[in-house]
Amino acid sequence: MIILLTSLLCVAFRVEKVQANGTIYIRADGSIDPPTANISTADNVTYTFLDNNYDSIVVERDNIVIDGASYTLQGAGSGNGIVLSGRSNVTLRDIEIKAFGCGVGLNFSSSNVVSGNNISNNEFSIGFSFSSGNTISENNITNNGAGVWLINSSSNTISENNITNNGAGVWLDSFSNYNTVSGNSFIDDGLYVRDSFGNVVIDNLVNGKPLVYLEDVSDLVVEEAGQVILVNCNRIRVENLTLSNAVVGVQLCHTNNTTITGNKITNNGFGVFLTNSSINTVSGNNITANAAAGVWLISSSNNNSISGNIISANSHDGIWVSSSASNTVSGNNISDNLSGVLLTYSAYNTVSGNKITNNWRGVYLDESLDNIIYHNNFVDNTQQTYIMVGSTNVWDNGCEGNFWSNYAGSDSDGDGIGDTPYMLDGSNQDQYPLMNPYWTPGDIDHDLDVDIYDIVKAAGIYGSTLLDPEWNPHCDIAEPYGIIDIFDIVMIAMSYGEEY
Repeated sequence: MIILLTSLLCVAFRVEKVQANGTIYIRADGSIDPPTANISTADNVTYTFLDNNYDSIVVERDNIVIDGASYTLQGAGSGNGIVLSGRSNVTLRDIEIKAFGCGVGLNFSSSNVVSGNNISNNEFSIGFSFSSGNTISENNITNNGAGVWLINSSSNTISENNITNNGAGVWLDSFSNYNTVSGNSFIDDGLYVRDSFGNVVIDNLVNGKPLVYLEDVSDLVVEEAGQVILVNCNRIRVENLTLSNAVVGVQLCHTNNTTITGNKITNNGFGVFLTNSSINTVSGNNITANAAAGVWLISSSNNNSISGNIISANSHDGIWVSSSASNTVSGNNISDNLSGVLLTYSAYNTVSGNKITNNWRGVYLDESLDNIIYHNNFVDNTQQTYIMVGSTNVWDNGCEGNFWSNYAGSDSDGDGIGDTPYMLDGSNQDQYPLMNPYWTPGDIDHDLDVDIYDIVKAAGIYGSTLLDPEWNPHCDIAEPYGIIDIFDIVMIAMSYGEEY
């Protein structure tokens, strides 16, 4: 997943060709190596730039200050700008750091300060690993692939920074716990969290609106936000928001029984992202033009419902379900994505009643078994399905399958079901392909209108059950299933007179 995220979040940056001087070391004894570097010190405590420097600086001494005096430290697009490994009480200030793989790298380092710098056009602006008690404040962090990335790093403070147009503004990853993220202004990026807990995230703005971060909160409605992050929450409602130009519009981590509805979620990295989150509802949203997936469920995000959304023009997948089970994807309009629905390493999910149109791949299955896919309209996808080895699934509900715009079969008995299966591959076939688009349960005979013939067909076998010879499963459209009763008739009547 990290590889995917970095590939999606890294932005292109322009690197000027410069002459590298070779790595600069501030040695443990206080000396500068090589002594010809554009850095000087009078006391082996404060190290001041005399001019621009064009290679990495490796710090081997604690309790020092490196003052850039507004000069530039510039790389050639890779490597580290300033390296603090096993260091403490080092302050970096007033330096312009650009064009490195990582502008500032802290590894097993503590109590350091990075303040008042301009850090731009790096793959990563500031990277932490196994580092604690550090402060990142009052920096301009701009146009990096990721702004500040913490891995296994805790009790750090990231405050009062201007963080603009990075793939992810701040990334709390892999048990980066008990950090404080406060008073930052995020423009066109924001916060991303993965497996990190106990963080304090307050008084931040994303595109001028509040960054709503909730942890261990229940029974709350979110009504104003530029980005929403929910960690270990329960029964939250995220509704009627416009969420755009963030690394992720709405992110749920270990969060359950939450509803995301009526929102416009556009032009983010990810639209809606659930990880280890279950029994949530994503419904009635407009989720369009996001750079990765419109909706992504990962890491045992089970028993969620994704329904009634417009999910279109996302650069990668409309809906991606990964390593998750028993989710329902229904009644969505899914169009113009790379893949309409992608299932990877996922089982027992239901995909039904969706309009899946004009995607490069309608449904993409990879190592996914025992999913049921029926009553969908697959229309004019470049590839209606793309199925990898090891993915055997069910493509009908026992009597009705899907509508395929390229199905070439016939319907000799006029029941609206094709006479021959729609073949997907050697292990997958739709046994009951629909001759016309599926649109409402009330259209019993699948002739694209609900009329007296549909009512008569159901009424004629009123009271019949599964064991009766006149049983017609096409009429069993309402609970309780297994009997044709008044509820089935009412369901048809509710759509009476309607046409596709």
